[in-house]
Amino acid sequence: MKGHMTPDTIPWPITANWLLGLTGALALSYLALEVTARCRKLFGKNQTVSEDIKRLSADCERRHELIRGEMDERFREFTIERARSLADLYEKINRVGEDVAYIRGKISNQ
Repeated sequence: MKGHMTPDTIPWPITANWLLGLTGALALSYLALEVTARCRKLFGKNQTVSEDIKRLSADCERRHELIRGEMDERFREFTIERARSLADLYEKINRVGEDVAYIRGKISNQ
């Protein structure tokens, strides 16, 4: 009874064929999924280099405007401070001039 199989035994060649077939099917499925994922990544909706450059350019312009505004504000503050300092200096010079004139007047009257 060489060709007759009992329900309890499974021949090794048939089992090996099924395992190899199942492994091959799983490998092909994995390969198909991986290729699909790579294609999506490669051809999907990605930002192009020109969009990146435009975004970076807009960021640089915005930062430049902020820095320029800060510099203008500081310049105005320095200008106001300079004007105040000069006004104080001229006031002191005028007081010294008045004192010198008073002293000259006292000296010339003697």
